[in-house]
Amino acid sequence: MIDMMKKQEKDEDAFKFTTDHLKGMISDIFLAGVGASAATAVWAMTELIRNPKVMKKVQEEIQTTLGDKKERITEEDLNQLHYFKLMVREVFRLHPSAPLLLPRETLSHVKIQGYDIPAKIQIIINAYAIARDPKLWENPDEFNPDSFSTIP
Repeated sequence: MIDMMKKQEKDEDAFKFTTDHLKGMISDIFLAGVGASAATAVWAMTELIRNPKVMKKVQEEIQTTLGDKKERITEEDLNQLHYFKLMVREVFRLHPSAPLLLPRETLSHVKIQGYDIPAKIQIIINAYAIARDPKLWENPDEFNPDSFSTIP
């Protein structure tokens, strides 16, 4: 990008790309990662507040597994916290940080659920719709970490 700025200095008519533009783009990149994590944490807390039984179960698991004196959960602790992981999966199911997955391009002609999709066509997968499909989930709009209990 800096190289591009130097090349544009020579061209009188070109849009002038400045260090302020560069700072703004780098800031956007960093904030995009933080924003998704913050939103997920807010949704997790919201769902736990809405579902006191689930919150109590998560709290009890943490207290019995890690003890009362542990102030923070570390990455090493996660392997011991089975129900906590189920709760996190359920938060991601109901509130995906990217509801539409990145576009995919078909390599060859395929037929999906009766639809002909030619080669070299971009498709977008709606993760939000899949996560709330009543054919796949019992009570799809309900926050229920136990729905993941059969998945390792």
